[in-house]
Amino acid sequence: MHALHFTFGLGAFLAPVISRPFLVNEENLDHSESEVKDITDNSTVNSFETKEIIENSTWTIKALYPLVAAYALLLSLGFIVYFIIDFRKANAEQSESKAKDDNEKRVEEALSEKVKYISVGLLAVFFFLYVGMDVTFGTFISVFAVESDLKFTRPQGSDVTAIFWGSFAGTRGIAIFLAIVAKPEIIMWSSFTTCIVGAVILSSYAGSSALILYIGTGLMGIGMASIFATGFLWVEKRMTVTNKISSVFIIASSAGADVFPVLVGQLVETSPMVFIHLTTGIVGGCVLMFAVISLVANSAATVVVDEQEKVELKEEKRTSF
Repeated sequence: MHALHFTFGLGAFLAPVISRPFLVNEENLDHSESEVKDITDNSTVNSFETKEIIENSTWTIKALYPLVAAYALLLSLGFIVYFIIDFRKANAEQSESKAKDDNEKRVEEALSEKVKYISVGLLAVFFFLYVGMDVTFGTFISVFAVESDLKFTRPQGSDVTAIFWGSFAGTRGIAIFLAIVAKPEIIMWSSFTTCIVGAVILSSYAGSSALILYIGTGLMGIGMASIFATGFLWVEKRMTVTNKISSVFIIASSAGADVFPVLVGQLVETSPMVFIHLTTGIVGGCVLMFAVISLVANSAATVVVDEQEKVELKEEKRTSF
């Protein structure tokens, strides 16, 4: 799970690095256009050279979208190949039946339908908040750097985005090995603590210090990196994650990725610090939701243990009789 999400983080890190040459400030673009106009008005300049300058000024726009389209096509071809291979393997193994583990059966029997619905609902809200925060912060942190009092250039804003996704991808890579020795609970709460520290210092000084912006962005990347994968692993230890439950989580996550950018995008240019404060509030909401989910899960686990002890006690009485 961590390795899968590491590849996502790696791709997200490369995206702003690749897009950096395509980003130009509006004032620079206006300046370039005026230069081109002056050159065009000069009758001594060769028309071919003038045409080449104009084409070079629009090359970045012409090249960017075909690059994105080619990338999507490459992904689709790879997925089709994988799907064919996996489909054949699934047909070969279709006749084999898999029995559930006894412990999983006892947990599923002990957990009531009400507790399951509550747990899945709370987890859906949690993933909604987290993915919304993840996508929104990664998308608009560069806009904040440009529109805030720091007045970064667009390439510099892209560098801030690269710091976020670079720390994000690096931490996910480390989490692959950390998950071998650490429990999901430890990784989750460590991630939340890092997010809280990063969000607090960004809320305090992000608009006035470039160094704090870099440090806070890096901490947010480190803190957010492992939450999604660890959340899934944490859930799988407490209940059987069926197709329906997975669908609920994915739909909630996708909704968060769609809703939050729309809301924040209306504010980040006019009130940049509102974006940072909102991120801090979402971090607090995620921590609160996971704390409530943990309490519900611990209560359910207590019920399971009690039920198992009752079953064992009955078996002992029957054996002694």
